[in-house]
Amino acid sequence: MKSIIQFFEESVEKFNSNVYLWEKTQDKYEGTTYGETRKQVYEFAAGLIVLGVKKGDRISLLSEGRNTWVIGELG
Repeated sequence: MKSIIQFFEESVEKFNSNVYLWEKTQDKYEGTTYGETRKQVYEFAAGLIVLGVKKGDRISLLSEGRNTWVIGELG
Protein backbone atom coordinates (compact mmCIF):
# COMPACT_ATOMS: atom_id res chain seq x y z
CA MET A 1 0.00 0.00 0.00
CA LYS A 2 1.35 3.44 -0.93
CA SER A 3 1.69 6.24 1.58
CA ILE A 4 0.35 9.76 1.10
CA ILE A 5 3.93 10.90 0.51
CA GLN A 6 4.41 8.31 -2.25
CA PHE A 7 1.19 9.45 -3.94
CA PHE A 8 2.30 13.08 -3.61
CA GLU A 9 5.75 12.36 -5.11
CA GLU A 10 4.17 10.50 -8.05
CA SER A 11 1.82 13.43 -8.63
CA VAL A 12 4.71 15.89 -8.56
CA GLU A 13 6.50 13.84 -11.24
CA LYS A 14 3.39 13.82 -13.44
CA PHE A 15 2.09 17.35 -12.83
CA ASN A 16 5.15 19.33 -11.69
CA SER A 17 4.16 22.64 -13.29
CA ASN A 18 0.41 22.33 -12.67
CA VAL A 19 -1.22 24.27 -9.84
CA TYR A 20 -1.72 22.08 -6.77
CA LEU A 21 -2.83 24.59 -4.12
CA TRP A 22 -4.77 27.83 -4.29
CA GLU A 23 -4.81 30.45 -1.56
CA LYS A 24 -6.47 33.84 -1.32
CA THR A 25 -4.01 36.64 -0.58
CA GLN A 26 -5.36 40.15 -0.27
CA ASP A 27 -8.01 40.36 -2.99
CA LYS A 28 -6.92 37.58 -5.36
CA TYR A 29 -6.16 33.88 -5.42
CA GLU A 30 -2.60 32.70 -6.04
CA GLY A 31 -1.63 29.22 -7.14
CA THR A 32 1.29 27.10 -6.03
CA THR A 33 2.46 24.33 -8.36
CA TYR A 34 3.19 20.76 -7.39
CA GLY A 35 6.91 21.45 -7.80
CA GLU A 36 6.83 24.61 -5.67
CA THR A 37 4.84 22.78 -3.02
CA ARG A 38 7.37 19.92 -2.92
CA LYS A 39 10.19 22.45 -2.43
CA GLN A 40 8.32 24.01 0.51
CA VAL A 41 7.57 20.56 1.96
CA TYR A 42 11.26 19.61 1.81
CA GLU A 43 12.25 22.91 3.43
CA PHE A 44 9.73 22.36 6.23
CA ALA A 45 10.94 18.78 6.75
CA ALA A 46 14.56 19.96 6.84
CA GLY A 47 13.61 22.46 9.53
CA LEU A 48 12.07 19.70 11.62
CA ILE A 49 15.26 17.66 11.27
CA VAL A 50 17.38 20.64 12.35
CA LEU A 51 15.15 20.97 15.41
CA GLY A 52 15.87 17.33 16.27
CA VAL A 53 12.53 15.81 15.32
CA LYS A 54 12.97 12.13 14.44
CA LYS A 55 10.79 9.46 12.84
CA GLY A 56 8.25 8.34 15.42
CA ASP A 57 8.29 11.61 17.37
CA ARG A 58 4.94 13.28 17.90
CA ILE A 59 4.40 16.89 17.01
CA SER A 60 1.31 19.03 16.55
CA LEU A 61 0.33 21.56 13.92
CA LEU A 62 -1.55 24.72 14.71
CA SER A 63 -2.74 26.58 11.65
CA GLU A 64 -5.77 27.99 9.98
CA GLY A 65 -7.09 26.04 7.00
CA ARG A 66 -4.51 27.20 4.47
CA ASN A 67 -1.68 25.99 2.28
CA THR A 68 0.81 25.94 5.15
CA TRP A 69 -1.29 23.23 6.78
CA VAL A 70 -0.84 20.95 3.76
CA ILE A 71 2.89 21.72 3.64
CA GLY A 72 3.27 20.96 7.35
CA GLU A 73 1.33 17.73 7.06
CA LEU A 74 3.40 16.50 4.11
CA GLY A 75 6.67 17.67 5.70
